[in-house]
Amino acid sequence: QHSVVCNQKYDKIYPYSFHLDMVYSNCKKFINLIPTEFRPLILAAAYGHDAIEDARLSYNEIKDKFRSVELAEIIYLCTENRGRNRSERKSIEWFKDLNQNTLAVFIKLCDIMANSQYSFCTSSSMFPKHVQEYVEKVKPLLYTTGFTPIFDYLDKLYSL
Repeated sequence: QHSVVCNQKYDKIYPYSFHLDMVYSNCKKFINLIPTEFRPLILAAAYGHDAIEDARLSYNEIKDKFRSVELAEIIYLCTENRGRNRSERKSIEWFKDLNQNTLAVFIKLCDIMANSQYSFCTSSSMFPKHVQEYVEKVKPLLYTTGFTPIFDYLDKLYSL
């Protein structure tokens, strides 16, 4: 039914699960920042965060299949807006909406870490774009003291 997931590639090389595993690893690395009762939800969201955007599942399909409004909300808020370019997809309004849910922010930060780590390690042309987006939007619009270790990690990765 959703065969796009099976054919999806990360960087046109790896199975898409490569990216999901990276996000999951980042979640595990910083899971101590999340209250214990939300940790299973966070780990599920690590693997599901792109389900609307890339697997073409709907909010209601996620909510119904996993019997979790909370999971559906996190995935929905992590889904970028429709747009013709990166700037339109990641608008200030999108960041403000995302910032209404702390758990969604955590997942998105783990996603940003995964993409940035990969682009850094591969010397991708995306790395400077990640840095610019972090400086202009991510840190100013999503920063919360509860996630200071993540922002410290990203500051170091970006050599800020």
